[in-house]
Amino acid sequence: MPLAIFSDWHVEEEVDPAKVNGLNVYNLDIADRCIDKLAEAYVAMIDDSPRFDCRTGVICLLGDLFSGHIHPELLETTALAPQQTMVWLIDRVERMLRKIAATTHLERIVVACVSGNHGRATEKIRVSTREANSNEQVIYQTLARLLRDEPRFEFRIALGQWLELDVMSYQIAATHGDSFQYGGGVGGMSIPIRRGIARQFQGRDFHQYLMGHFHQRQDFGDIQLNGSMIGYGSYSQWLHARPEPRQQAWFMIDSERGKSLSTSLWME
Repeated sequence: MPLAIFSDWHVEEEVDPAKVNGLNVYNLDIADRCIDKLAEAYVAMIDDSPRFDCRTGVICLLGDLFSGHIHPELLETTALAPQQTMVWLIDRVERMLRKIAATTHLERIVVACVSGNHGRATEKIRVSTREANSNEQVIYQTLARLLRDEPRFEFRIALGQWLELDVMSYQIAATHGDSFQYGGGVGGMSIPIRRGIARQFQGRDFHQYLMGHFHQRQDFGDIQLNGSMIGYGSYSQWLHARPEPRQQAWFMIDSERGKSLSTSLWME
């Protein structure tokens, strides 16, 4: 079972290379090409019928697909208004999903959806009504309706911070990741994330915990952090973050052996 994490695209937020020492450039045209590239990459990774018998696929949309206007400076650095971006995204994500369905032999495609912190319609996060105030919920619900003509798609849309999945008896818990705080400790992100998971789930075990938000692809075994599509930007530079190429997380789940073939889907 191939599983991909798609998050932190920030499609309408522009990155000027002059402001990041020439390390990156990003705009709507690049985002458009990257979304197409993701569909091609997802298919290419399982196009090996002698080795793989893939019947179920999972695509996790874990939020921050767009930046919105949650900070004043985003009014100056985004190419589209939030509502315009939502329309732009719905068209392209639908195209991506239909392309994956049309070019694979998957019998079932689970689309797991969790909202990020940038998609909110409020100035600050409202914890108990997070999804009710998320513009990304509108994107997910619209996609589920548009793809009702394709019975292979199975949408699972979170109503809260976490979404739990049981696919092929493989237990998955997915979240955007913004509830975890990383203070720059020497142990890296894994320590606060593991501590938070242990407190929240109180001994309940999942095979995989999936999240985005940090724009750094890292595989901690049972915890998978996603990269980003936007790549290095002014905010990353301000945080002294390590530049990372555009990439999204992908791995294979074997019905007998569990997780394997953990790698990146490159977009350039």
